[in-house]
Amino acid sequence: MTKTPRQLSARVDEPLAKDIETLAPTGLSQSEIVKRSVALFAEVYKVAVDNKVAAPSEIPVLIAYQFRLPPLPQPPRTGVIRLPDLSLAKEGQP
Repeated sequence: MTKTPRQLSARVDEPLAKDIETLAPTGLSQSEIVKRSVALFAEVYKVAVDNKVAAPSEIPVLIAYQFRLPPLPQPPRTGVIRLPDLSLAKEGQP
C-alpha cells in the first residue's frame, strides 16, 4: 500500500483558474473545490468501470446527470394553532 501524500500541487492554468472562479460563490475554499471535483470525477470513473461502460484504462465521458439542491430553510411558523377539543369527561358529567 502506498503512502498517501499530505499535500498535492497542481499548476493553475487559465482554464482551472476560471473553473475555480466559477465555483467561488459556493463559499468553498479553493482546496475544498479541488477535493470535491476530484471526488466527483472519481465517482464517475468508478461507476463507469463498475458497470463496464469504460475499461479501467479509459477516461469516461459524462453525457448526462441529475442533481438535487439542498432543501431551502423554511420560514418560522407563527400564529395560533387551534386544536380539536378532546374532552376526556365521561358522558353525562361536566
